[in-house]
Amino acid sequence: MYNRQPFSLRNTIFLRLLLTFLLIILPIILMGVYLYQWVVQTASDDISKTAVSQITFYLTDLENEVERMKLLQYGLIEDENLNELTLTWDSMDAYTRTEKINSLWKWLNTTQNSSVYIKNVTAHIYPVSKSVSSANGTSELDIKRYDRIRTE
Repeated sequence: MYNRQPFSLRNTIFLRLLLTFLLIILPIILMGVYLYQWVVQTASDDISKTAVSQITFYLTDLENEVERMKLLQYGLIEDENLNELTLTWDSMDAYTRTEKINSLWKWLNTTQNSSVYIKNVTAHIYPVSKSVSSANGTSELDIKRYDRIRTE
């Protein structure tokens, strides 16, 4: 009578709907995955570039600070009060000695306060056996420490 075909999943409307759905949704899903990967890569690159830029800035700033400290050190070596204390200590009266030591201490203190990286500045004056420190003031020269500094 009727020529009925056996039941087959290939001929159902469900399979056709499923295939149509997949054909429509699959490109959207693939586009979403691609966009997600692109956003992750772009964000990663931006973070890396920012980190490198920040590190470069801090390194340059630190190098400039070290150069400035070197210039301050050389300026301190050529300080007039330090040279007068070293060369004319014996011919100075007590008032002049105190005045020169106080001037040197002010210069050391100014040098210390010029940078957050400097904790203490000390001038060791070997001919008069004195040390002038920005943190501790004037004291007797510690010969062992002086020799260690000179050998380093």
